[in-house]
Amino acid sequence: MQHLFDKANWTPQKGYISSSEGGLRILVIEDEKKMADLLESGLSEEGHSILVADTAASGLALALEESFDVVVLDLMLPGFDGFEVTRRLRKAGQTTPVLMLTARNSVGDIVQGLSSGADDYLRKPFSFEELLARLLALCRQRTCRPAG
Repeated sequence: MQHLFDKANWTPQKGYISSSEGGLRILVIEDEKKMADLLESGLSEEGHSILVADTAASGLALALEESFDVVVLDLMLPGFDGFEVTRRLRKAGQTTPVLMLTARNSVGDIVQGLSSGADDYLRKPFSFEELLARLLALCRQRTCRPAG
């Protein structure tokens, strides 16, 4: 399952945006279709370009081959877990911010996620407004600029 954003229906919103196209380019690595669809729909409505991968391997390949402003990464994925995706990204020199979005909520999981190279960690269930604020904050710290 790969969902590409339909730019014909794209309306940028005020806030912090990518310097490239007017919205963030976000890779979502999530194997649960309902959650992937929710993230794609909500983030697209906010004016962001979304690409969804449903396995660790496909997400890792996309993250290494394409340019994204931020990656939203589930932990429990087919193939290998989100910790390993993040480790491999960082080992390859990839510095794109990674937000882990997962139902695993123990302190040990959070510490392991951040130690593996994730920049932020958000537990499911979550507030969409909080997710959006965290993504914008991660981007603000890196390559994004305020909208004009």
